Amino acid sequence: MKHVAELEEKLAKLTKELNEANAIKKEAIDAVEKGDRQLNPAQMVTQNRQNHETILYPLSSFAIFVV
Repeated sequence: MKHVAELEEKLAKLTKELNEANAIKKEAIDAVEKGDRQLNPAQMVTQNRQNHETILYPLSSFAIFVV
């Protein structure tokens, strides 16, 4: 019976560590997704400037004219 208790204790510890690691992973994924949302519009403007294109980007009720 002692062996079962030890295994249950190890399982509880590993489960706690897994949950903590998953929480950290989720925070990291959320941060990356937020950064991507902020970066993508800036990259589109930069890429189109490099290609010397003129493009109208709708931005909700506003528009940005890029030359």
